[in-house]
Amino acid sequence: MKPKTESWSEHLKPLALPRLPSRPFVSVLIANYNYGRFLGQALESVLAQTYENFEIVVCDDGSTDESREILAAFGQKFRQLTVLLQDNAGQSEAILAAFQASCGEIVCFLDSDDTFLPPKLEEVVKAFMDAPEAGFLVHRLIASDASLRMMRPIPAVGKLVRGWKAPQMSLSSPQMLWGMPPTSGLALRRAVAERILPCLRGSRAFADSVIQVLAPLITPIVAIDSPVGLYRVHGENAFSLRKFTAADLESLSLRDSELWRAWRSFVRTIAPDLPGGYPTPPENTPSVYQYARARMKGEAISNALYRDVIAGPWVAAMYWPYRWFWKSSAFLPDWLFEMSFNFAYGKGLGKQTISRIVQWLRAERAIAWKTPTEAKEK
Repeated sequence: MKPKTESWSEHLKPLALPRLPSRPFVSVLIANYNYGRFLGQALESVLAQTYENFEIVVCDDGSTDESREILAAFGQKFRQLTVLLQDNAGQSEAILAAFQASCGEIVCFLDSDDTFLPPKLEEVVKAFMDAPEAGFLVHRLIASDASLRMMRPIPAVGKLVRGWKAPQMSLSSPQMLWGMPPTSGLALRRAVAERILPCLRGSRAFADSVIQVLAPLITPIVAIDSPVGLYRVHGENAFSLRKFTAADLESLSLRDSELWRAWRSFVRTIAPDLPGGYPTPPENTPSVYQYARARMKGEAISNALYRDVIAGPWVAAMYWPYRWFWKSSAFLPDWLFEMSFNFAYGKGLGKQTISRIVQWLRAERAIAWKTPTEAKEK
């Protein structure tokens, strides 16, 4: 009898990583598109790091604001900065271009509307040195408003994911592990980046999802529980959405399609490491966001989409609260479905309040707001 699809991941082995030098070189990759009003602060936050053996590689993705003038000014002043200019091709292509121009043993990512706290690179290097088997690092961030006023930690509750997780992951669809921060809270060893980042080719959005889903399949994860960066919430990024429109759901459907394509391509590259007979995943499969969009627009196709989605691999790979929500969604009237969806996936005031209460009740609250330096001083 053939094993179930979900059991194939038990045969995956971690990627062998070369030994890091005593002071590894760090590459900070920034993809920028029309974020000139934030870009200078992002660059300054890297230049102010306590760890000095680094480079910054920025790929401007066809900006039409003042971004390129800002980059030119910084490039003339700081030798650590490399600037790439390309026509608009999307965040993923910009990150891939920046990576190909970099040379660090450790690769960090920074969204151009976010910032690093001064000990970020020092703490990342230390964490990788202390866990030489790990090729993927995650750390907590602090959400801030447009003026960088700190608000709350991200993720707000629970421990960050860590360790060798592939044996517990599903290979039936892309699986997002619980406790993953966004782009600016991610870092990779170069050997892992060389396997992961080429999968961004041809994608236009949500590069962090590709990294979050693929990296745990080939390497253990090391985590820094204290926040060492700021995630800016300013009304134009996905984290700030409180109510989703049909256009938002169309964008999320595109993300799922691109993520599925990248995951499928990557799984095929690691298939030789699996026992014979591993089934090739289908080229595409309906996303929950396609169903949600059809429900909110009152389209008749929503009933057919529901059957395909609930029986499909996307829902099977979700954590149980989300599986329960989607399976029960067919019994909700349209108005209640829309309200429930916005609560489950949005960042409304009610959800933020609950999150803060849970955070306050947890014992980890005492360290959630401290930087590693502050924790040491304590």
